Amino acid sequence: MNIALTVANFQSPLQRLLLPAMMLMAVVTFGCNNTPAPPPVEDESAYREVEEEEEKAPEEEPAAPEETAEATEDAPKEEMVAAKEDEKEESSDEKEEENSDPAWGKIVGKFVYDGDPPAREAMDTQGKDAEACEHHDILDKELIVSEDGGIANVVIFAKDVSKIHPSLEDASALEPYVFDQEHCEFLSHVSLVRTGQDVRILNSDPVSHNAAISPFGDEAINPLLPADSEITHKFNREQPVPIPVTCNIHPWMKAWIFPRDNPYAAATNQEGAFEIALVPTGEEIEFRLWQEKAGYLDIDGWERGRKTIKLEPGQTLDLGTIKVAPAVFEK
Repeated sequence: MNIALTVANFQSPLQRLLLPAMMLMAVVTFGCNNTPAPPPVEDESAYREVEEEEEKAPEEEPAAPEETAEATEDAPKEEMVAAKEDEKEESSDEKEEENSDPAWGKIVGKFVYDGDPPAREAMDTQGKDAEACEHHDILDKELIVSEDGGIANVVIFAKDVSKIHPSLEDASALEPYVFDQEHCEFLSHVSLVRTGQDVRILNSDPVSHNAAISPFGDEAINPLLPADSEITHKFNREQPVPIPVTCNIHPWMKAWIFPRDNPYAAATNQEGAFEIALVPTGEEIEFRLWQEKAGYLDIDGWERGRKTIKLEPGQTLDLGTIKVAPAVFEK
């Protein structure tokens, strides 16, 4: 609304006195009429919603850290997988390293008794040196078969080879072989040694023993060994089969020792298993089998205890489980 205010409209002194105030009110009213009206009351809720959303926004931002946390939780799993892969690679590397040189290989296998394990008889010690010799029952060791059928002390050996692994070539540099006796028993029933290797023959008993050994074409020895004594001996000539070691003082005591020029021989353990490592590859090698009670083992695949084997470069040859019939030991 436009209102024209002039001095002529106000005739009385009072009106003239009020004129400035009325003009001021008109100006204010005119300016206010040109100012945008405030938003409706219902629109305030929209502002509040926007403000509330803005206030809530920081609470929604942790979504990114949740992803980070999830990634952190997954990180150890990824590290574990990576570690396992590394372990596999290391294991594979170890196997490759073991057979890294194709010039050498390995032969493994197991001999089992194809029947019920035979009982072992106790040896008659006749009460001699009872304090030392009757510590426990001394069982016959001619044929030892485990509950699972493994045959102990089967000897498998290479007759001849064209070369020997450098680490095994110098027999004189090998650790001395210890051949001991205790409680009137030889602790090693079958011992494999090298010609030129030191052999320490010990007596760990409180009574005297002797060790009678008569190798073919080599020096025979029969040293008397007082209590807690020892001697050192070397064999100079390899033997075609293991040779006996006996004690004349205690006649039930018997063991076998097998000097060889080459290191490719093994005696099966209590489970009947054996391993011959660092065998030359690429050449035909005749291996032989021997067992105390049977002599040369004449079994399937081993005619008169002989078998020719040729390893491929870096090969590990597993002969598997070799069954031996009870009749083989009844000769």
